[in-house]
Amino acid sequence: MGLKIRISRDIVKEFGFSSMRKTVEVAEKLGVPVMVHPTDPPGEMEEFLSYLRPGDVCSHMYMNIGSTIVDENGHVKPFAIKARERGVLFEAADAQAHFGFSTAIPAIREGFLPDFIATDGTINSMLKKPTTFSLAMQLAKYEALGMDFKDILRCCTIQPAKDMKLKEGEGTLTPGMKADVAVFKKHERHVVFGDRPNGAPDQQTITGKVLYEPVVTVKNGMVVFRNILY
Repeated sequence: MGLKIRISRDIVKEFGFSSMRKTVEVAEKLGVPVMVHPTDPPGEMEEFLSYLRPGDVCSHMYMNIGSTIVDENGHVKPFAIKARERGVLFEAADAQAHFGFSTAIPAIREGFLPDFIATDGTINSMLKKPTTFSLAMQLAKYEALGMDFKDILRCCTIQPAKDMKLKEGEGTLTPGMKADVAVFKKHERHVVFGDRPNGAPDQQTITGKVLYEPVVTVKNGMVVFRNILY
């Protein structure tokens, strides 16, 4: 489907962007896209984005460590806008430290929204409050950040399905497709969202008014999860 590489400074060390350039070369030969994790890149984001081709993905677009897509005045840098215009895609996921409100809030305010929203939930990052506890929490967080809920859903369903070249109609409730359905209950309540887990010294938080609770999950027409409360 594609190649993925992380180019954080503490990982690539003296190799800098060379490992990323080599990955793009291999992807070009294979005819697949690349997805690149740039948190604390070994150089400027402008150089990083210059290596990405149309259809390639900048992961963790709202990270706030090292060079980012937002300048010191809170504006999206022109090169990021130009990268999107030439077909580079942008994905937002948290994990423990790959998302920052100092980047996300001004970028979303200026309309620089994700193409995809995910969690990067792993054994090291999932179920930690108030960060990327689950995808349901991500839905509520981006709503608190001002995104339209329909746009949020598209970023979690239709758009990634299309990018992964899944069968036409996957990621939707289109008649005739497999019945893959997630049912949520909307709760009106005070919620705290963070860009780092509780206890992190550089944590920033915002508050929201909505939380979504998973109620039923249907996979290919079969119920595979049901909340015991319902």
